[in-house]
Amino acid sequence: MKPLTVNQKIAASIVAVMLLIYGIQGTVNVHAQDNAPELTPVSDRTQQVQDRIVALVPGVDSANDVTAAHLALITNLNLSDQSITALKTGDFDGLSALRSLSLAKNTLSSLPAGIFSGLSAMSSLDLGSNELSSLPANVFSG
Repeated sequence: MKPLTVNQKIAASIVAVMLLIYGIQGTVNVHAQDNAPELTPVSDRTQQVQDRIVALVPGVDSANDVTAAHLALITNLNLSDQSITALKTGDFDGLSALRSLSLAKNTLSSLPAGIFSGLSAMSSLDLGSNELSSLPANVFSG
């Protein structure tokens, strides 16, 4: 791989700064050759998940303003005792740094297949005090 020229470095820096300033809004569309999944917009996620994510991002007042960069910085998500009855498959998309997730004390009776896929940093998952009798075999893959 050839090193970048000075002009290429400047152009890359400008793009990086623009992404930091403007953020990546809504759905992140990725071409197939990038091998990265498309993210579910925060505004399309379960309401309690939306609300908690928005509360964790400083300076953001709406789910529509949460960017992929914001999601990648979240390490802990406490959704315990939130009266959650069901979750959507994409509720935890983009939370690549998530280490701890609590879904305790809700009324979950099932989980969608692949709900936890992509959460490779997760080391703590609390599903206690729900109505779960079993988990899908592919709950962690997708």
